[in-house]
Amino acid sequence: MLTGNQTVKFVFGLKVRALRIKKGLSFASLAEKTGLSISFLNEIEKGKKYPKADKILLLAENLGVEYDDLVSLKLDPEREGLVLLLNSTFFREFPLEFFGLDAQKLLEIVSEAPDKVNAFIHAILEIVRNYDITRERFYFAALQAYQELRNNYFEEVEQQVVAFRKAFHIHNTIPVDRKQWYDILETHFQVRIDKKAMPGKQALRDLRSYYHPESSTFYLNKGLNASQVGFLQGRELAFQYMSLKDRPLQTPLVETDSFEMALSNFQASYFSVALLMDEQEMVRDIKDLFKQKQWTPGSIASLLRKYEATPEMLMQRLTNLLPRHFGVKQLFFLRFEGRPELNLYHLTKELHLAGNHHPHANFLSEHYCRRWVAIQAIEKLYKQPQPEEVQVSAQLSSYHETPNRYLCISLAWRNNSSPEVFISVTIGFLADEELLTKLKFANDPQIPQRLVHTTCERCSIADCRERAAAPALLEEQKQADGIEEALRELVSAEIK
Repeated sequence: MLTGNQTVKFVFGLKVRALRIKKGLSFASLAEKTGLSISFLNEIEKGKKYPKADKILLLAENLGVEYDDLVSLKLDPEREGLVLLLNSTFFREFPLEFFGLDAQKLLEIVSEAPDKVNAFIHAILEIVRNYDITRERFYFAALQAYQELRNNYFEEVEQQVVAFRKAFHIHNTIPVDRKQWYDILETHFQVRIDKKAMPGKQALRDLRSYYHPESSTFYLNKGLNASQVGFLQGRELAFQYMSLKDRPLQTPLVETDSFEMALSNFQASYFSVALLMDEQEMVRDIKDLFKQKQWTPGSIASLLRKYEATPEMLMQRLTNLLPRHFGVKQLFFLRFEGRPELNLYHLTKELHLAGNHHPHANFLSEHYCRRWVAIQAIEKLYKQPQPEEVQVSAQLSSYHETPNRYLCISLAWRNNSSPEVFISVTIGFLADEELLTKLKFANDPQIPQRLVHTTCERCSIADCRERAAAPALLEEQKQADGIEEALRELVSAEIK
C-alpha cells in the first residue's frame, strides 16, 4: 500500500527529473553544480530519497524554479494523471503485496517513462468512465486474481478452522451441530441473534443477514433455509474469531469500500464453508466420487444432504480441494442468475484455475450460449411443475472452433427470497487424458455431449435452435476481414 510519504518523494523526484532533462543537464553536471552525489540524485529521481531543505534550495536554484514550486505536489498538465492515480483511493488500497509487488519498485518503473505511463493512466481512467467500471469491480477482480494465484486453497484459513474447533471443543460431526455455534456466538462473543425483526421489512426481503456493530446484534432473515442459516452463522463466527475488522455488515455484499473488505468477506465465507464441510471428510467423499464409473446425479445430491450444504457451498468447496488434494487444477467455476420466462441470464461469479478456460468472457452484455449446461439446468428446473428441488446436470461441452472439451457439472435451484429468479453454479473440468484417468465417470458415454460457444453474438454454429441473438459481432469481424483481404489483393495487383 502506497503511503503519503512515498507519494511526496515520488512527485518530487518526477519534478527534478523533468526539470533536469528540460535544461539538458546530465546527472554529472547537476551533481557538479549542486554538490550532491550522482547516486543521491538518482535515488531522488526514483522517489527513494527526499533531500533536506538546504539541498532542495540548491536544486531549485540550479533547475531554475522557485523552492515552493519544487516541493509542491502539483505536476505539469502532461503528468497530472500520475497525481490522480497516486491520490486515488483505488491505488492506495490496491493490494500490491498480495501479488508480490512493492509500491516503491512500481514507482521506480513509472519514473523511467513517466510520459508514457501518464498516457496509459489517462487511457485507463477514460475506459473506467466510459464503461462505468466501478471501484468494486476492480476490488473483486483483484480478489479473483488472488484466488487464482493460490489455486483457491488457503491453508492459513483451513488452519484457523482447525484451531477454532480445538479452542471451543467442537466435535467433527457431520452434519455439524449448529446449536453449538449459536451458543458460542451468544456466550463467548456476546453477539445477540435476532430472527424476528428483519422479515417484517419488505425492503429487506433480499437481505439474508445484517450485523449491527454498536449493539452487537446479528439479524437473520426468517425466510432462509437451514443450510443458509448454517453458512451465515459460520461466517459471523469467522468475523468474530479471526478479528476481521474491515468487514461488510450485510449479506449479500452489495458494495465494498476497500479491497480489505472484499478480502475479509471472502475469508469469512471460506472459513464458514470449511467449518461446515470438513477438509479430510470431504477428501474421502471426493475419492469415492472419483471412483464411480457411471455418472449419477444422486451422488452429488447425497453430498448436499450429508453436509446440509447449499449447492454453491458444495461447488465452492470442490474448487478449494480438487487442486490441492487431487491435482485437478484445469477447471473453472461459474455462477448464473436467470429469469427463464424473460430469457435473461447474468453471470455473477467466475473463477478460472491454471489459466483462462472456455468460457472466459467476463460479464459480457451479450447473450451467453443457451447450450451451456449452466443455462440448460435452469431451464429444466423452470419447466418442472414444482421446481423446488436442486437440478443436477452434467454435460461434455466441446467449444466450437477450439480443441477443448470440458466436463461440466451444474446445480440449479430457485432463489428463496426472489422465487422468479433461478440460480445455477457450474464446475467445468478440462477433459484431457489426465482427468479421464482420475475421474472415472468422465468416460461415461451416457453423459450428453454438445457443441457450444461463448455468446450468440460471436457464434458461427449454423442452424442453432437455441440461438438467442444474431451473430452481430461475428458479422462485424467478417466485414473487417473482407476489407483487409480486399486491400491485400489491391496492393498485390498494383505490384504486379
